[in-house]
Amino acid sequence: MPIIFGWGRQKVKDFGPIHRHDCSNCGNTAFWNLYVVTTYFSLFFIPVIPYSVKRYLNCPICGNHIEIAKEQFEYYKNLALINAAYNESRITKEEYKQLISELNQIGHGLIN
Repeated sequence: MPIIFGWGRQKVKDFGPIHRHDCSNCGNTAFWNLYVVTTYFSLFFIPVIPYSVKRYLNCPICGNHIEIAKEQFEYYKNLALINAAYNESRITKEEYKQLISELNQIGHGLIN
């Protein structure tokens, strides 16, 4: 029985909108999304071992993206969770502002 293996299979996870950003490619201002792209080694067409993880902020209009560091990703992931909670009316505007303030105190220096 032959063993079929490969690499390069990718899974993309969208964490949702982060913040408004001006795109240097298309010139539009929009809420950019946070993505993680994981590339796998596969066995019999089933992704088995991840060998590459890249984290991006992505322009929803033209697809331009900025790769970010793992440390920055943790900040942005938390920001995406807070944004989602507010957009889904699970937290009030006051709670949103408080959570953002706390996140900015913890994440100061990671996003620049």
